[in-house]
Amino acid sequence: MAATRKRPDIVALPESSIGLYSSNSYGQDGEVDGVSKVLIVELKRGGFRLTQHELDQARDYGIELQTTSAVQPTTRVECWVLGAEVAQGVQQNKVGEMLVVKPTVYDTILARAHARIFNLQRRIEDSIRDRAVDPEVEEVLLTKTIEDISDEARQS
Repeated sequence: MAATRKRPDIVALPESSIGLYSSNSYGQDGEVDGVSKVLIVELKRGGFRLTQHELDQARDYGIELQTTSAVQPTTRVECWVLGAEVAQGVQQNKVGEMLVVKPTVYDTILARAHARIFNLQRRIEDSIRDRAVDPEVEEVLLTKTIEDISDEARQS
């Protein structure tokens, strides 16, 4: 496979969009020493049925990153192919130890996002309810500012 010279962050096509995201890896000295993980997201248009062909495309992107030394041999590459439904028999597959391709339906991603946001919202509400109230801080927050007093004087 010839190395692609163009490496955009996102590609928008009539039938899909492709995005690449990564996270750094750190050495024992705490300095960035490469890429720990790359996430390739291939988002198909609404109503699209995922077949092995779509998974193979994403797999090929991941293999190209690995074979062109765009990432280290220790970089984990995950490819998520998102569509409305998955054709029968199409399932997650691994290529070696560092590359995995996952077909996923939109509903699953949305349910995961909702669960995470709901749990985050609940924790925020709990932390607000459980916070200690400092009477001095509350008094300062309720005190009128100089601007408020000036505005009232002008209106009188």
